[in-house]
Amino acid sequence: MKKSVRSIFLGGRNISYECTRKKVKNINIRVHPDGKLCVSAPFFVSYAKIDEVLKMKESFILNAFERTAERKQQAGADFLFEENDTILFFGKEYFLHITSEGSSHIEENRLILSLKKTEEPKNRKEAFKRFAEKELRAYALQTFERMLPLFTPEVSALPALKLYTMRARWGSCRPKSGIITLNTRLAFYPKKYIDYVIAHEFTHLLHADHSKDFYRALALRMPDWESKRKALNQEPMKEYF
Repeated sequence: MKKSVRSIFLGGRNISYECTRKKVKNINIRVHPDGKLCVSAPFFVSYAKIDEVLKMKESFILNAFERTAERKQQAGADFLFEENDTILFFGKEYFLHITSEGSSHIEENRLILSLKKTEEPKNRKEAFKRFAEKELRAYALQTFERMLPLFTPEVSALPALKLYTMRARWGSCRPKSGIITLNTRLAFYPKKYIDYVIAHEFTHLLHADHSKDFYRALALRMPDWESKRKALNQEPMKEYF
């Protein structure tokens, strides 16, 4: 039996997995309760073939990560959104201020969270999520406008934008429908990383897979995409909601 640690690009991010070579007939994939991805494979099967199978099982793996993350979140303590808590937004740290006046906004080094029932953490979380979605949508749409000329004439119209809270991927693209979905939690990260994710998903409007042509097209539009992807994937996934 021989073990090695490898990585593969799935769901818009690098994912590490433990590969065990042993006397088995097939390639077996398992996501453990702690979120660890493990693969067992025959000695004679190449790593290229293992990666091919993992890519074929991408949806299964990412869905398993989603379920694992949900269980871990339920088991852990929630962020309570209390007065003067520090909170990250677009990669910057702010002091949280809870109020029942005005609307939610950022003011110097404070994130002003406005809601009617300030005493209930659940309401605070929902108010913050609404604010995060509003701000991320506004920035993403601006970036779509800025990004489109880099992809013309192949992409002739702006894609539709959807936001969804995901635990295993930063974004997705449906080229035939012209829809790009972004992880709402991107609102917690620096805008340069959001730009990378958008550029990545825009490139899927040209190439649906992660082929060499895909990465060449991405590199033409964003030469430093690799360093941005690496830095983003090293950031822990923030789970304020």
